[in-house]
Amino acid sequence: MPVDLGAHTIVASAPDRRPWSRTVTARLGEVERIVVPEPSPLPSAPDSPLRATSIVVGGTGVAALAAGALLGLHASSVWNDARATCAGGAADQCSGQGVKHGGEAGTFADAATVTLAAGGAALAAGVVLWFLAKPASRTNVLRTGQRSGMASGTAESAP
Repeated sequence: MPVDLGAHTIVASAPDRRPWSRTVTARLGEVERIVVPEPSPLPSAPDSPLRATSIVVGGTGVAALAAGALLGLHASSVWNDARATCAGGAADQCSGQGVKHGGEAGTFADAATVTLAAGGAALAAGVVLWFLAKPASRTNVLRTGQRSGMASGTAESAP
């Protein structure tokens, strides 16, 4: 394609790709072929720090839920041991050992309740943080006008 003499910068760009440019000098009587290379993708940005925080908080919540469930199972087991020492299973007819086990079962049950509540709250917070954190590598772009593309051609100076 004919161009004016002198320096010209050729630029090629495409969405989500690295731009390419090259400066050429058009001289009288010379023909230069310019090939635009395949554009390389832009490097993806790391995820938001909030996304990593959501994973840690949510993971902590899952671990606390598991710990709370184990504490609850242990409380149930200790309570069953306490009731085994009671005459006819009646709570008011227990031996000293049964009363002690009953108190321990209550302590484990309270710990299970608190741990399950905290775990549920942490898991919920992790889910909320996950959806609040926008991945940095995604962008929403509104494009108008002509479509971007690549071009190749030859430049020659006019006599």
